[in-house]
Amino acid sequence: MVFRTGILLMLALWLSACASVESFRKMTPAQRAREVCTGIDAYTQLDSDEREHARKAAEIRQVLDRGYRLHESCRTVEASKAPEIVCPSSASRSGDTRCSKEQNGKYKRICRDIPVPIDGALEKEKLAEHDAQARARATEKNQLYQRCYTQVLPMSAEQAYDYYKQH
Repeated sequence: MVFRTGILLMLALWLSACASVESFRKMTPAQRAREVCTGIDAYTQLDSDEREHARKAAEIRQVLDRGYRLHESCRTVEASKAPEIVCPSSASRSGDTRCSKEQNGKYKRICRDIPVPIDGALEKEKLAEHDAQARARATEKNQLYQRCYTQVLPMSAEQAYDYYKQH
């Protein structure tokens, strides 16, 4: 009974999340245009690219602030020969050593973070490139959105829904 109720609830949520002509009729023209234009593949791809470049830029800023990168060096050893490191979870650290749980009770994976020097000029160059790419994707995304919005805003609910389905 609980299983059936759960399935019915999931089905109801899934159906409510899907766009339909009826749901488009309930929206204002501005809401329809926003729904259509933020859902098209080109927009979502540009949004994803923009966020990825922004994430990489933020990561480089952290590296520049820290002054070095961390390289993870791991090795797998027999559990009986592994150094005694208490590992309550895979994310625990003991000094600069991290380890994961035993694998099949026979082996243990032991990882260390190794500081690696950076070339500040190269990192700043990469940072500038990722910042520029993030800005470029944001500009392209905004231009695409504006063109789409202008095109979809005057459409009827049925026309907007057809456009949504095609893109």
